[in-house]
Amino acid sequence: MCHRVDPGRRARILPNHTFTHVLNLALKRELGDHIDQKGSIVLPDKLRFDFSHIAAIEPTKLKVRVMALGLLAGTCTRCGQELC
Repeated sequence: MCHRVDPGRRARILPNHTFTHVLNLALKRELGDHIDQKGSIVLPDKLRFDFSHIAAIEPTKLKVRVMALGLLAGTCTRCGQELC
């Protein structure tokens, strides 16, 4: 069996792959350490992130996207602290 890496495709997938890790961290910080990633689909034009949580997520807790984007920017949106 021979495997070949398509560098162009890999480069297009990289941002979404990285964001799965960032999203996982943001969910754990916002909802708790019990958050468990159950799967993901990572494509150049699509990211799906499946996770478990003990209850329905309240609308006030849906700040995760903003927090995740802050993590990408290197600053915690909750406390304004640098994340390096």
